[in-house]
Formats: sequence, C-alpha cells, structure tokens
Amino acid sequence: MFIKTVKNLFFIGFPISLLITFFAPNIFEIIFGDQWKISGEIARFLAIVFLISFIASPVSSVFSVSGYIKRGAFWK
Repeated sequence: MFIKTVKNLFFIGFPISLLITFFAPNIFEIIFGDQWKISGEIARFLAIVFLISFIASPVSSVFSVSGYIKRGAFWK
C-alpha cells in the first residue's frame, strides 16, 4: 500500500512539476511582466523540491505508526 501511494502521488505531481520546470519563466513573464522572469527561474528549481515534498509528506507518518522508526528517520 505504501509503494502504491508513493507511485500515485508521483503520477499526480510529476506532470505539474514538469510543466512548471519547463514553462515557469515564460508563464511568469507573460502574467506578471518582464521583471518577474527571474522568479520563474527560481520556481523552476522549486518545482522539483515541491514534488519531493508532495510525495514525502503524506506518507512520512506511516513509518512511525508501523514501528519502522529508523526507516522513518531516513525518509524524513
């Protein structure tokens, strides 16, 4: 069940993260103006971090509940 949840979260978050990674500078520039292009570059890198957080946060409590404290510490 754990692996299935991680896979499902990955398949939900990956397309959104991929779009942000490739198109964030252009989207920021179109919506907010030329001065926001740098923020789009930053968002490009943050999309990867948010994907990892999106996957890890919901399943992080599973290890402590199931008694795998060392695995949970490694996961976090």
